[in-house]
Amino acid sequence: MSFHHCLNFYFAGFLQKKERFLLIKGSALFVFAVENDTTPKYAVKLEYMKAVSSEDTKTVLLETSLGDIEYKFTFPDDEIATKFSSAVSRAASVAETNIVKKV
Repeated sequence: MSFHHCLNFYFAGFLQKKERFLLIKGSALFVFAVENDTTPKYAVKLEYMKAVSSEDTKTVLLETSLGDIEYKFTFPDDEIATKFSSAVSRAASVAETNIVKKV
């Protein structure tokens, strides 16, 4: 389980200029408005998604396996962005492996 602090994120074509809190658990990314919320505002399945660093090292793009940008996250610093990218990559890899095992 990984918990990350995000300053803004781009979702469904709109920039959400609000601080959000991100939790990666299993094969999903949960987006919370407040750190102690019990219910997320959004949930994102991570299968067939990949995290790509932007030119701005504080920004991470979440792309589909076809290369379409679905989400854009901006973090306070590049170290947190790198940790988030790594956590997304691990979670997506595990999720895809579990799908293959079921087939």
